[in-house]
Amino acid sequence: MSTQIKQERMPDFRQEIPPETDKLLVCSASPAPKERVSWAVGLKKILQSSSFSPEWLPPSLQSPFVGYLLAVLLPILMVGCVYLITYFLPSFRFASAPIILAVVLISLGWGTLAGLLATLVGTLALTILVVPSLMPLTFDHDEYVYSAIMFTIIGVSLSLLTSQTQHARRQSTRAQVSAESTRGFLYHILMHAPTPIAVVSVPEYRFELINSHASRCFGMCASTILGRSVGEVITHDDIHQVIPALDWVQKTGNELSLQERPFFVDLRCDGRRVKQYFNIYYQPMFSLQGVLDGIIIFGVDITEQVEARQKIEQLLSQLDSFIGVVAHELRTPLTATKTSLQMAQRKLKRTFTTQPLPGVSLQKNEVLGTLKKNLMRAEQQVDLQNRLVGDLLDASRMRSDRLELHPRRCDITRIVQESVDVQCEQHPQRVLTLKMPSTQNISVMADPDRVGQVVTNYLTNALKYSDAEYPVAVEVTLEGAHVRVSVRDQGPGLQMEQQEHLWDRFYRVPGIHVRSGSGVGLGLGLYICRSIMERLGGTTGVQSQPGEGSTFWFTLPVSA
Repeated sequence: MSTQIKQERMPDFRQEIPPETDKLLVCSASPAPKERVSWAVGLKKILQSSSFSPEWLPPSLQSPFVGYLLAVLLPILMVGCVYLITYFLPSFRFASAPIILAVVLISLGWGTLAGLLATLVGTLALTILVVPSLMPLTFDHDEYVYSAIMFTIIGVSLSLLTSQTQHARRQSTRAQVSAESTRGFLYHILMHAPTPIAVVSVPEYRFELINSHASRCFGMCASTILGRSVGEVITHDDIHQVIPALDWVQKTGNELSLQERPFFVDLRCDGRRVKQYFNIYYQPMFSLQGVLDGIIIFGVDITEQVEARQKIEQLLSQLDSFIGVVAHELRTPLTATKTSLQMAQRKLKRTFTTQPLPGVSLQKNEVLGTLKKNLMRAEQQVDLQNRLVGDLLDASRMRSDRLELHPRRCDITRIVQESVDVQCEQHPQRVLTLKMPSTQNISVMADPDRVGQVVTNYLTNALKYSDAEYPVAVEVTLEGAHVRVSVRDQGPGLQMEQQEHLWDRFYRVPGIHVRSGSGVGLGLGLYICRSIMERLGGTTGVQSQPGEGSTFWFTLPVSA
């Protein structure tokens, strides 16, 4: 009877496994070989790091192959020594000692690999050549095998221990040499640095190191200063600012920097001390155990910068005095001119109305009308000049901190409303929009006249540097404990670099021209605005993009 075997095709399970799963399965099986490879690589690195050559040998003999050759020859040579010893001393039973000595010497000179090779050769030589001559080989005698095993263990242990000890000693020597080299390099840098540097010990504050720049400041040579205390070297009043600084650094363990400290130094070593300005830095030095070892003193000579700044401040002070005198001298004739213009306008108003005067020719009426307009324009120009003079006086007073403010509780919405109304009257052709919060009264502690001055400055700038057909938007908003007043125009906008200098004194944005109205400022308005707000506890700022207009704002804390 024949048996029919039905062959069924096994399903291809790989087709049912998504490609991503297939990749995952393949990847999951790969770490084991990598671990074995990494273990082998790690062992190789350890052995290589423990291999070296004697530094006292000539460079041509420092090759590792010399060590391997000696690892083979020296144990064999020691076997010959053993034979000689046993020939003259038949009772000698320490046959392994010379071979172990060879292993130790090879390990000390060439490291682990050469030491292990010497152990292997020594074991074979001991087992094959030495032991049989001293102990006949029998199958029931275990001392033979025991001797070979013990020699191998002792040889490997001594090889590893000796090579690691030698490797550690070499690393320590190299680290010491590197530290000495680094210390010498740092010493060279400190001694030749173009700034005064000194190192003092604690707690005696004796000079342990000082470069030539520092010694010249004391009018002495470095050899005279070294070993002496700070009090012995600095005998004048400067000691009263040095010792407290050193005490503070020693007590806290923190660094200390003192800016623009005046010192009297003897740069010419002739006994005459000159006033110099330094930035002094006291830097603590700690040992490896974290104990304060000393203090490094750095001095940066900034005499030229300080004197230049003092000269600039002196010139600015003289400029402020000059501006103050000129402003006062200008204000007197401007006040008289404004008074005369107002009197002329009142007299003209009493004799001239919008209707032509009876009995007066039409030509004379036109002349009177033109005269009235010219008087109004002249008064506006006088007001403009008065504002410029006022800006000059305010800027001068701010630099000398003489600007008077009279803070009191006032309604910010009313101040803004009045400022907007004044600008609407002066510029009837312009559109100004005002958006107020629902709160009717927002009290702030401020000088209402100065706040109105800031709002007016924002408004006049917005009207001046935007086209007449575009409106100017004013908004008052409450932001937590502060009220924010903003004025937005649709002018040319400002670049980021221009915004950074916008609040500087006498700064005028280059390339920005008046688009409507007249008058050119002095670059003091925004400087004054920021100074006023800062003195009132507020802030100022601007948001602008080129071609998208600008929004100038300020904030003040709301009074409870």
